[in-house]
Amino acid sequence: MITCKQVSTLATSGELERQSAWTRLEIRFHLWMCKHCSRLVRQMRQMREAGRRLRSTFESESPAGGDSGLEVRVLAKLRNPPTGNDEQTH
Repeated sequence: MITCKQVSTLATSGELERQSAWTRLEIRFHLWMCKHCSRLVRQMRQMREAGRRLRSTFESESPAGGDSGLEVRVLAKLRNPPTGNDEQTH
């Protein structure tokens, strides 16, 4: 049986989908039983999807031909987050 540690390692490394059919079945069964690992896997997938969306946003803003200035634009947006009423406080 696969352990929580193994599932979390695979989830954080992005290797869940690259496992054998049997291991994927073990993972699915584990996730069905373990709410903590299920939450972690869901959060990792959401983070990867958010990263993909962010990258596609910056790629659509960049001139044809690639990553010209991508790093500079990402850092600028991170340093100057949107302001207004939509900010959440923690």
